[in-house]
Amino acid sequence: MSIAPPDRAQTPRWIPDTAPSFPARLWRCAVLPPRLWRPWGFWREVSPSVPVSVSALVLFLLIVALSRLLMGAAGALDMLAFTISPPSSPGWGADGATIAREIASPAFASKTQSDGVLDPSWLAGPLAGHTVFLLLLLGLARDRRQAGVTALHALRAWTYGLAWLAALFLFCALAGAIDAFAYARWVYSDFTQERDTIETVARGLVRATESPVLLAVIGVWILLWWRSAIVTAWRVPRGRAGWLLISLVALVVGAGAVMLTDHIQTLRVIAAG
Repeated sequence: MSIAPPDRAQTPRWIPDTAPSFPARLWRCAVLPPRLWRPWGFWREVSPSVPVSVSALVLFLLIVALSRLLMGAAGALDMLAFTISPPSSPGWGADGATIAREIASPAFASKTQSDGVLDPSWLAGPLAGHTVFLLLLLGLARDRRQAGVTALHALRAWTYGLAWLAALFLFCALAGAIDAFAYARWVYSDFTQERDTIETVARGLVRATESPVLLAVIGVWILLWWRSAIVTAWRVPRGRAGWLLISLVALVVGAGAVMLTDHIQTLRVIAAG
């Protein structure tokens, strides 16, 4: 399903919406995220004249889901490193190695549970703020029509705007994989190997997954993404003022989602224990 015949002079060849076949569309979705991480560059080339393909949007959501699976696989790999029994050594008693292994568990695995390493409130906040832009833009039908922007254009902005989520999952997957390697190597040295650069990098990456700075970077990226779409690409009437107002609403809703989700998690912990 698509809208608006493509303008060959302005339609970028790399965008999945205009791919001639399903394999080509899937491949373009897979390699699209790095382009999306630079919103000003993406929206400079993608105007409302570029057609919207619903199937491409669905495939991109599949790519985001696959990045989540990669994060889960990294968590499983880290847990495997945690459960590996260290080799027998005269310096360790029957329980000594097990105790040492449990005390110094890999950082990523110690945080990975059924819902992954990420705090659910960290996902709820950015997702809520990101979705506020879509909902309010859908409500501003008159301004959108004046700019030639349809509901599907707004949906494309929301879907491809989940590039921050794919980046976050991939970052966590990298952190988990490096942490698993560093920890497994330490285990097989009978816990005698000195801490080195790889372990320092691994633990630094894991700590970054729970850093408020990372959450702030995601929030800023989402604001820049929508500003580039509304002001640069779509040229919505009074776009700068509209973007600023929606941004304020999105920040309030996002902060509320973080606090609400965190409160729910606290209540669950209290109920469980």
